[in-house]
Amino acid sequence: MKRLAPRLLLSFLGVVASLVGAELWLRASYADLPSLEALRKNRAAHPQLDRFLKTTQRDGQLERCDEPPPGHRPVEVELHGSEGEELVLHVAGDSIAQGWGVGPREGWASVLAGKVAEHAGRRVSLRRTGAPGQGFCSWSAETHGALDTLSPPDLAVLQVFVDDIEVRGMILLDGEVAAVPGFGLSPPLRALTWRSWLANRLWFAWATRLGAEQPERLDSLQGQRLFVESMQQLGERLDLAHAAWTLALVGPAGQHLCETDPRPRADCEWLGEDGERLARWLDDSGLPWIDLREAFAETPSDLLDRELGDLQHRHRLPVHPGPEGHRVLAEALWPWAEEALAGDLVEL
Repeated sequence: MKRLAPRLLLSFLGVVASLVGAELWLRASYADLPSLEALRKNRAAHPQLDRFLKTTQRDGQLERCDEPPPGHRPVEVELHGSEGEELVLHVAGDSIAQGWGVGPREGWASVLAGKVAEHAGRRVSLRRTGAPGQGFCSWSAETHGALDTLSPPDLAVLQVFVDDIEVRGMILLDGEVAAVPGFGLSPPLRALTWRSWLANRLWFAWATRLGAEQPERLDSLQGQRLFVESMQQLGERLDLAHAAWTLALVGPAGQHLCETDPRPRADCEWLGEDGERLARWLDDSGLPWIDLREAFAETPSDLLDRELGDLQHRHRLPVHPGPEGHRVLAEALWPWAEEALAGDLVEL
């Protein structure tokens, strides 16, 4: 033991020295490399951080989801078709709604917009709010901001993922996803991840890939009320705008592996539980919604290579579909869109 203690101390000091050296090298090489501490001190330039800190310091249970953050991210616009009067399709959601991991026009929202343009013979403007790592409260607030400042949509799909009641320890800053300290960290580690870009990236990697098997969730009555009331408020605004709208509950692209592969057992359990919980909440609320949790049952091979690597090495369940999976989602949503176009909800 006497010989082991100095070795452990030297190993620890060596790791610390390596991290400090790497941080110094990165900052010498990239003068504008940010840290959350610098962003926190300059909140005026980053109002979304200020809002995030205020709302997540109460155990992650946000009080309102209808107030767009100051200077909220501009809505992403994509045009489909070139003739006729413009139709507006608004899509809100997370990384799956954004089409993370596939080509610019391969995400389900883009495919659906193309089908609408072809069927209606109209030009379609696809507007998207939300971003990777965002939960329902963030994209709901951003959608309220879009409704405040832009012309109302004709069609709107609000995509809910089965992890949307997970307490989010992430935030998008200047287009980059950062891990906000305070979720399960001791005070020394929390201080380090505020000040060190490298430490924050390591914490982000741990939180997203190697973290707890069961994340914190808004599974209380307060969480249910927050979710249902937020979706109801957004639905009421879309009704007032005379938009045809629906919620769509999506599950992980690798859901089929839960029956055959023991490796992602932990993810399968909590994601399955949350999906059932959200489905019950949606049923009880009377909100219009489409259940797409089993949409990928016929496309078991359409998984992203990166996430297959995470399955192999970290036993994480693949979440994001490939191009074929996105086409499947678009096809599953098409009957709703076709009915809306054929009815009196959308003026053609």
